[in-house]
Amino acid sequence: MRDSALPACGFIKRLAVMTLFFALSRAESRNFRVAEKESRVLFQSEARLETFNGVAEKVRGAIALDPDDLRNASGSVRVDVRSMKTGIKLRDEHLQSSNWLDAERYPEIVFMLDRIVGAQRLVDKGEVNLRLEGKFSLHGITKPMTVDAKARYDASKNEVVFMTRFKVKLEDYGISIPTLVALKVAREITVRATIVAR
Repeated sequence: MRDSALPACGFIKRLAVMTLFFALSRAESRNFRVAEKESRVLFQSEARLETFNGVAEKVRGAIALDPDDLRNASGSVRVDVRSMKTGIKLRDEHLQSSNWLDAERYPEIVFMLDRIVGAQRLVDKGEVNLRLEGKFSLHGITKPMTVDAKARYDASKNEVVFMTRFKVKLEDYGISIPTLVALKVAREITVRATIVAR
């Protein structure tokens, strides 16, 4: 009876090892690259005398995540400051000048993703609510940032779309508004981002 139990014991051990192997391989992160042509970062300044909207035309980055386990997600999204357009060329030049965003010294605005919380996994052909925790860098200053977001996943396309809306206080990043335009430029900018990654 003891001898017949040994083969069964060996089988159980092999089964346990195989199960662990498949579980670990399933939990591996996949690399998703930001689709520049389809991703959009929109911004809005709503001041007392004027409201204007803009778009960043160059958005790039990469995100590593396992759709079945979001705990170890990481990555970055980068916006080219020189690609930010508001519809008026002179205003764009002012926006990118050394008095404002200073594109020469700080050519990118960056969100570094440290982790995803609020949802454990993505749902194929579905949408989940989650929070993106990380660091936001603008004008040479980096601060912790957490934003609420929605994520839509399509397994057949191997595609994740993140949608978020948040506000940025310019003074938090060392950007002061000259008195001359204080009524035309908001101190707090609303950002809406749709990031498509495959």
